[in-house]
Amino acid sequence: MQMSANELLALKNYLKNRVAYAKYYSGGAWHKIGIHEVNILPDGRFAVYILFDHTTPNQIDKIEFYNVDGALFASGTESIDKEAFTEGILYRYTITFKQQQATS
Repeated sequence: MQMSANELLALKNYLKNRVAYAKYYSGGAWHKIGIHEVNILPDGRFAVYILFDHTTPNQIDKIEFYNVDGALFASGTESIDKEAFTEGILYRYTITFKQQQATS
């Protein structure tokens, strides 16, 4: 059984409204940062963007996304060296939705 294309799109749009903010770990401390943008890409992936500007520390080791309820949405270890970029970095986190039928 497959989820309809309309329901899959509705799920993605629901998630767009759930991501509220992010935190990044740098220099031994967590820092809160706003979400720059949330989109559904032309290929169907769900994308969350953070803009690390000139005020962000140079080394970022972890990133966590939180939902509107303050609960963890997604997290991961990163190795971002912002020092190599003078203007900043637009970071993108993507989720791919894949359907498959279970076999018994």
